[in-house]
Amino acid sequence: MSTIASVISAPRAMPVTVRTVGLRTSFKTAKASRTVRSIPMKASRITQRTRVVTKAARKQAPPPPVEETPSIAELALSPSSVETDLGQLTWAAIRAFSGLMMIHNGLDKLAGPEGFAQFVVEPYLGLPFPLFFTYAAAYAELVGAGLLIVGLLTRPAAATLFTTMGAAVVFHLKAGGAEGFPFAVVEAHQYSYEAASLYACLYLFFMVNGGGQYSVDALLSSRDD
Repeated sequence: MSTIASVISAPRAMPVTVRTVGLRTSFKTAKASRTVRSIPMKASRITQRTRVVTKAARKQAPPPPVEETPSIAELALSPSSVETDLGQLTWAAIRAFSGLMMIHNGLDKLAGPEGFAQFVVEPYLGLPFPLFFTYAAAYAELVGAGLLIVGLLTRPAAATLFTTMGAAVVFHLKAGGAEGFPFAVVEAHQYSYEAASLYACLYLFFMVNGGGQYSVDALLSSRDD
């Protein structure tokens, strides 16, 4: 009898198990569905928070500085204006002009190299091989002037020209002395070493500071960066 009862009762237990599994499955499906639906809501909240933070950061960020045009008094008392476009254009113009004015000096030496070597280099500068140094100075002034005009290898070119002008100052000082510098009024209305001294000062400036913004050196440097 017990065996028959167990056989009869066994089929009745199966629907309960099936119903339990079905309830669990539907519960998990509903939970997963709620999770999937909540993802866009969370993403939307994150986006909104990001926008709020971005707006707050923009409000707190300082406004970009406004460049003010300096007054005449500020320009007059300014220690330097080379960072402005006008300052750089002036820099380039002086560099080119000081190079152009040097070309004829090199050509003058090549017009009579033996005489320059005999009457200038040998007796006043005391250099060996005076003819060699005459040609060296002439080509240094021609090539250096060309490089200075375009602003290529400005510092080496200016150093070369500074050397030749320094030698010229030495020659004029040995030949005529200081001539009462700085207050004497001389017959020629200028000291014999005056032009060479001014040239030397110009080339010293470019030797130290370079060719400026408007030069081939600056163009090549910007390409490397």
